[in-house]
Parts: sequence; C-alpha cells; structure tokens
Amino acid sequence: MTDSNNTHAQKHNKNTAQEILEESMKVSDDTGSLATIRDILFGKEAKEIEQKRQDLHQDFHQGLNTLKQETHSQFEQISADIQTLYRLLNDESDQRRADTGEANQRLEQLKTSLDDSNSKHLNAQDALQLKIQSESSRLEQQTNQLHDDILAKLDTAAKELKSDKADRGDLARMLRGVAEQLLDEHKS
Repeated sequence: MTDSNNTHAQKHNKNTAQEILEESMKVSDDTGSLATIRDILFGKEAKEIEQKRQDLHQDFHQGLNTLKQETHSQFEQISADIQTLYRLLNDESDQRRADTGEANQRLEQLKTSLDDSNSKHLNAQDALQLKIQSESSRLEQQTNQLHDDILAKLDTAAKELKSDKADRGDLARMLRGVAEQLLDEHKS
C-alpha cells in the first residue's frame, strides 16, 4: 500500500506542478514575466541565485568600467609621456643641429682664418727670402768691390813701396856719392 500511496502522491504532485504551470501561463501579461514563473517554480532559491547573478554581473561591469577607466588613464599618461619625450627629443635634436651648425660655421671661420694666416705667412716668407737674396747679392757685390778696392790699394801700396825702395837706393847712392865727394874734399 505504501507503493500505491507514493505513486498517487507523485501523480498528485505532478498534477499540482502542471496545474501551477498552466495557471502561470494564464496569468496576465503584466504578471506573466519570466520572473513570476521562476518565482512560482523555484521560489526563494531562484531569487537568491538571480540576485547573486545580478550582483556578479554588476560587480563584473563595475570592475570592467574601473579597468577601462584605469587603462584609459594609464594610456593618457603614457601618451602624454610619449608626447613629452617626443618634444624633448625634437628639442634636443634641434639644439644639436644648431650646435653642429655653429660648430661647423666656427670651424669654417677658423679654416678661413688659418688659410689667410698661412697665405700671409707664405707671402711674408717669400718677401723675406727675396729681401735676403737681394741683400746677399748686394753684400756680395760690396764685398767683391771692397776686395777689388783692397787688392788695388795693396797693389798700389806695393808698387809705391817698391818705388820707394828704388828711390831709397837712389837716395843712398846719391848720399854715398855726396859722402864720397865730401871725403874727397876733405882729403884734398
């Protein structure tokens, strides 16, 4: 009898669940929502599960929004940092180009100055060399002239000395002749 009671109770429960389902289908549109059906079928547990699902869904969306905001904020910061670095790099590049330009200009000026100085030095050296050659030639001519003059004077002096010696010899003969005459006169 227990089995027949159980079977009868099961049929009654099925009928009751089926009746509830059928009644819920007949419920008007404003109360015929899915939530009403769930409430009827699953009751409090379904509400708790639905609430947990909604809470999780809301937490998920809040977390996702927070993550979006943080990511967006970090992206904005990184973008600003990149822009700053790009600007600093451009400024540094411009400064280096300007410094390089100034250095090249200064080197060009120094090269021009060095070329001018070298040209002046070469011109001065050439002029000095010409002057030295000119002076050397003039001094050589003077030296040759002096040498020739000295030789001529020496020749003249030597001739005069020779001529003076001859005159002395003549003078000595004359004096001897006079001395002899004086002696002869004195003896006579």
